[in-house]
Amino acid sequence: SSSTAINQNAGAPEELEAKALEDFRDKARELCESSPGFRAQTDSDLQRFLRARGYRVADALELLRASEAWRLENLPVDPAGIQAEINSGLAWICGSDKRNRAAIYIDVTHLDKNTRDLDRTTKFAVWIISSAITKSQSQGAEQVAFIFDLKGFGIVTMDYALVKNLLYLLSNAFPERTALMLMAHSPVVFKSFWAAIRPWIDEGTASKIRFLSNDGLSEFFDSSSLPKQLGGPLGAPLNAGVPLA
Repeated sequence: SSSTAINQNAGAPEELEAKALEDFRDKARELCESSPGFRAQTDSDLQRFLRARGYRVADALELLRASEAWRLENLPVDPAGIQAEINSGLAWICGSDKRNRAAIYIDVTHLDKNTRDLDRTTKFAVWIISSAITKSQSQGAEQVAFIFDLKGFGIVTMDYALVKNLLYLLSNAFPERTALMLMAHSPVVFKSFWAAIRPWIDEGTASKIRFLSNDGLSEFFDSSSLPKQLGGPLGAPLNAGVPLA
């Protein structure tokens, strides 16, 4: 019967994933060894690329190629060129979630689409995501949590160009680095903005988004890892521009 067939194949996804990893490992090694500047990839890295492309090896290999080429062109970011953004209070690493993943807190009251420099703000996003990944890895984790504090969200924070750039980074430059994307203090006016940007968000990223009340944060964070704006003790660091190792 069909139910018997399903039971017999219960282990198939794991076997297919293991086979994909084996196949991808060889192809990735060949790619990275033949491409100047490309880094050798750990199995953990390879799994991220495979997950991001539904375990399709050819697609994962193309993502790896594009991601490494992007890294060579864009990293490391020199914090000297983005000091105003780093010290603006717009975003900072506020602690870690209960699974030791570094958390980036974004306070949209410090964003004005009419005055921000898109290129520098995008570089700032690259810098802070890279910094958070480094922190996560030092704590035995691979991913990063984002907390968007939407209190004060309004017309000047409806920054479609910046959102497009951020979504590109999360999907292509930093695939499968996003663990959670928590939305706090979401006002009614955010609904129209959300309706406009939702079609740009791939399903993998969308599955990690949660709209929360302050109380909802306790599922993911101890209060000691939260900023003052969300009931914790932490304040934005001053002069936080520390070069990446």
